[in-house]
Amino acid sequence: MGLREAARVFKVPRKTVSRYVQDTKARRMGKERKLNDFEEGLLVDLLRKFGNTGFPLNKTQLRIFVDEIGIAKVRNGIGVSSRNRKKYRLA
Repeated sequence: MGLREAARVFKVPRKTVSRYVQDTKARRMGKERKLNDFEEGLLVDLLRKFGNTGFPLNKTQLRIFVDEIGIAKVRNGIGVSSRNRKKYRLA
Protein backbone atom coordinates (compact mmCIF):
# COMPACT_ATOMS: atom_id res chain seq x y z
CA MET A 1 0.00 0.00 0.00
CA GLY A 2 1.42 3.36 -1.00
CA LEU A 3 1.44 6.57 1.02
CA ARG A 4 -1.43 8.14 -0.89
CA GLU A 5 -3.61 5.07 -0.58
CA ALA A 6 -2.82 4.72 3.14
CA ALA A 7 -3.68 8.40 3.70
CA ARG A 8 -6.96 7.94 1.86
CA VAL A 9 -7.89 4.71 3.67
CA PHE A 10 -7.11 6.06 7.15
CA LYS A 11 -8.40 9.57 6.33
CA VAL A 12 -5.24 11.40 7.41
CA PRO A 13 -2.99 13.82 5.52
CA ARG A 14 -0.39 12.20 3.27
CA LYS A 15 2.41 14.09 5.06
CA THR A 16 1.34 12.50 8.38
CA VAL A 17 1.70 9.03 6.88
CA SER A 18 5.05 10.00 5.36
CA ARG A 19 6.40 11.24 8.71
CA TYR A 20 5.22 8.09 10.45
CA VAL A 21 6.99 5.87 7.92
CA GLN A 22 10.24 7.83 8.32
CA ASP A 23 10.12 8.01 12.15
CA THR A 24 11.69 4.90 13.69
CA LYS A 25 10.76 6.04 17.20
CA ALA A 26 7.05 5.73 16.36
CA ARG A 27 7.47 2.01 15.74
CA ARG A 28 9.16 1.43 19.11
CA MET A 29 6.43 2.87 21.30
CA GLY A 30 4.61 0.63 23.75
CA LYS A 31 5.71 -2.12 26.06
CA GLU A 32 8.78 -4.15 25.32
CA ARG A 33 8.00 -7.63 24.03
CA LYS A 34 8.81 -10.56 26.30
CA LEU A 35 9.10 -13.06 23.44
CA ASN A 36 10.63 -12.79 19.98
CA ASP A 37 8.79 -14.03 16.88
CA PHE A 38 10.28 -17.52 17.06
CA GLU A 39 9.40 -17.99 20.73
CA GLU A 40 5.92 -16.65 20.10
CA GLY A 41 5.43 -19.22 17.34
CA LEU A 42 6.54 -22.02 19.66
CA LEU A 43 4.13 -20.77 22.30
CA VAL A 44 1.25 -20.77 19.79
CA ASP A 45 2.06 -24.38 18.87
CA LEU A 46 2.16 -25.33 22.54
CA LEU A 47 -1.19 -23.64 23.20
CA ARG A 48 -2.76 -25.52 20.31
CA LYS A 49 -1.43 -28.82 21.63
CA PHE A 50 -2.81 -28.11 25.10
CA GLY A 51 -6.16 -27.17 23.56
CA ASN A 52 -6.28 -30.32 21.45
CA THR A 53 -5.67 -32.51 24.49
CA GLY A 54 -8.64 -30.95 26.29
CA PHE A 55 -6.60 -28.95 28.81
CA PRO A 56 -6.31 -25.41 27.43
CA LEU A 57 -4.36 -22.82 29.42
CA ASN A 58 -6.26 -19.89 30.91
CA LYS A 59 -4.88 -16.32 30.90
CA THR A 60 -3.22 -16.65 34.29
CA GLN A 61 -1.47 -19.91 33.39
CA LEU A 62 -0.33 -18.44 30.07
CA ARG A 63 1.05 -15.31 31.78
CA ILE A 64 2.95 -17.46 34.32
CA PHE A 65 4.37 -19.58 31.50
CA VAL A 66 5.57 -16.52 29.54
CA ASP A 67 7.09 -15.00 32.69
CA GLU A 68 8.98 -18.24 33.33
CA ILE A 69 10.35 -18.14 29.79
CA GLY A 70 11.54 -14.59 30.47
CA ILE A 71 13.20 -15.62 33.74
CA ALA A 72 14.93 -18.53 31.99
CA LYS A 73 16.20 -16.14 29.33
CA VAL A 74 17.64 -13.89 32.05
CA ARG A 75 19.35 -16.83 33.78
CA ASN A 76 20.95 -17.81 30.49
CA GLY A 77 21.66 -14.20 29.50
CA ILE A 78 19.84 -14.59 26.19
CA GLY A 79 18.55 -11.46 24.48
CA VAL A 80 17.09 -9.58 27.43
CA SER A 81 17.41 -5.90 28.15
CA SER A 82 19.24 -4.64 31.19
CA ARG A 83 15.89 -3.42 32.56
CA ASN A 84 14.55 -6.99 32.70
CA ARG A 85 17.85 -8.33 34.00
CA LYS A 86 17.61 -6.03 37.02
CA LYS A 87 14.02 -7.08 37.63
CA TYR A 88 14.83 -10.79 37.76
CA ARG A 89 18.33 -10.65 39.25
CA LEU A 90 19.06 -13.80 41.19
CA ALA A 91 21.18 -13.81 44.36
